[in-house]
Amino acid sequence: MIHTLLGEAGFQKGMKLYFERHDGQAVTCDDFVAAMSDATDTDLAQFKLWYSQAGTPELTIDGDYDADTRVYTLTVAQHCPDTPGQAHKQPMHIPLQIGLLDDAGADMAEQLLNVVKASQTFRFEDLDEPRALSVNRNFSAPVLVTLKGSEDNRGFLMAHDPDPFNRWEAAQQYATDLILNGGDNGDFIDALGRVLQDQNIEKAFAAQVLALPGEDYLAGRAALYDPVAIHQARESLRKAIAARHQDALLEVYSTNRSNQLFSPDAEQAGQRALKNAALSYLAAIESPAMEAVVYSHYNAADNMTDRVAALRELVNKEGSHRTTCLKDFYDRFANDSLVIDKWLSLQAISSLPDALERVTELLDHADFSLKKPNKVYALIGGFASGNPQHFHDAGGAGYAFLADRVLELDGVNPQVGARILSPLGRWQRLDESRQGLMKSQLERILAKPGLSSDILEIASKSLGK
Repeated sequence: MIHTLLGEAGFQKGMKLYFERHDGQAVTCDDFVAAMSDATDTDLAQFKLWYSQAGTPELTIDGDYDADTRVYTLTVAQHCPDTPGQAHKQPMHIPLQIGLLDDAGADMAEQLLNVVKASQTFRFEDLDEPRALSVNRNFSAPVLVTLKGSEDNRGFLMAHDPDPFNRWEAAQQYATDLILNGGDNGDFIDALGRVLQDQNIEKAFAAQVLALPGEDYLAGRAALYDPVAIHQARESLRKAIAARHQDALLEVYSTNRSNQLFSPDAEQAGQRALKNAALSYLAAIESPAMEAVVYSHYNAADNMTDRVAALRELVNKEGSHRTTCLKDFYDRFANDSLVIDKWLSLQAISSLPDALERVTELLDHADFSLKKPNKVYALIGGFASGNPQHFHDAGGAGYAFLADRVLELDGVNPQVGARILSPLGRWQRLDESRQGLMKSQLERILAKPGLSSDILEIASKSLGK
């Protein structure tokens, strides 16, 4: 943010002064900010609130165009919610990069706004009416943004915004809204189609835009959430995208397959990322033909990225391909402990109905041991943290499974037990039934005589004791 406020030349002047003053010393954030301020004669006193005020500022932004005066007015209101020990926050100094786009997606105006008040108005004069507003370009500040009346522009920004971060952000926020709140997904799916067809997008970036937000992120954006409903809504959207764009996805997948020898260079890495993003959507199409594509992808893989991408999809499929590839993967890498961790974690996050049963069976596998922390994190931690659909099963079997393992670890490695216990402490934002089930397992853990201090501390804090 300081670099954004001062520019490259100003920032380098500040860095030069900073090193002249403090080379070899123990320094503070205040020393760094002071050097930046003194070198450029810039008042950064308000900016220092970023170091002393907790919480993430929330911006509400409203734009209005007056056709008679040809003036676009932008009102930015900021608010930082109260946090323990800090109420009534002062306005931050927020560098906010914005752009106004025309109907073709080109910039009509771009400006860095210094937002320093609780509410502030900015004017852009002598303009035709903008098609869309692009806010917080290049992630100019770590803030949460709400754009009033912007719903109709999200698909446009996904497809056309010249700023890569905002193009990705528009896709993420649009998908988040659809998954959590429902609604017509047609514009979103159309916009993703334009991303698939855009030959000018860097491949690794296109893969990022195509990726739907993860279930943990989605849960974090909901005040109260149903993990199973979130999983189902996300899968429904993924399948709708795949069904609409099957031909385009196959084209992208085929185009980015390569006969060249594997290389870790950026160009090939981008091709792999985009190819595997397309594969993940194709795998959502329930047909023998698409499963054959994934199976072929696994068998043709000459690198771990492609092989794991295929196996990640196959663990969600019933049938012989899943069994064959899991066995092949294990046989190939049985002597590589770190890769076997991946083999365990992929099975732990399977969406199949028997996921917990399979995880329980793997506890007896020759390569698993409660005495090996990485194996515990991969299998048990992978299930509890990476498989919300089954961990949060309404019957509570996932919670009981985790509590059982924590109690076993109490006598083996209590530090590891305390670390994997944390998913049971996230009960506050779940429905009443799940809250009760999770708290009962925490109480069961606390009832164990001679419980280690590590697990006792985490379980007690989780219950607010």
